[in-house]
Amino acid sequence: MAHIAILGLGNWGTAIARMWLADGHHVKGWTIEQEVYESITMEGINKKYLPNHPVEGMEATMHIEE
Repeated sequence: MAHIAILGLGNWGTAIARMWLADGHHVKGWTIEQEVYESITMEGINKKYLPNHPVEGMEATMHIEE
């Protein structure tokens, strides 16, 4: 299992995160958007960009130093 960081959780970042999560990797994504951060953290889904595709198990952050 790899530990993977994604910078930006728009359509592309969220889609690639889903692929790595499905392969069993630990994925942490960074976003500047409060709405995206909250929906991933609280509901396991990116409502703004890919509302029909869960990203359960992904860790989201708004602090790039993490």
